[in-house]
Amino acid sequence: MLKLFKAKLKTGNKTKAQLISEYEGETPTEEELQAYLKGYHLINGLEVVVTPSIFSPSEYHLGLWDDKDDEKIREFIYAIEQDPMFGTYIDSYEEFINDWKNGNYNPAGSIVFQEGDVEIIEEIKRKEK
Repeated sequence: MLKLFKAKLKTGNKTKAQLISEYEGETPTEEELQAYLKGYHLINGLEVVVTPSIFSPSEYHLGLWDDKDDEKIREFIYAIEQDPMFGTYIDSYEEFINDWKNGNYNPAGSIVFQEGDVEIIEEIKRKEK
């Protein structure tokens, strides 16, 4: 059964060295690293819902967030969309915003956080019927 957790994001102190060590594929450029750092700084401290990764016990996937945090999450996602390997909206902010607002945005993959990026607050339990 899929577990859901309420978590606080702790992404504000990520370093370039951490990003490089977490990156799969070619080493990101300075510009790409700066975009990632900007995005992670934006969402630092937000409370979100995450699910454990089925691929790695030390990773979590972003699930849900409060409507009040939608703009910060959107800007974070646009920042990581600038990755030339995985991004589909490179330098296409208006297209991204239009797709986001129209409900047509679909990421190329799930958004993954390392274990150190999240502070688990509590498991969200299903209500018994």
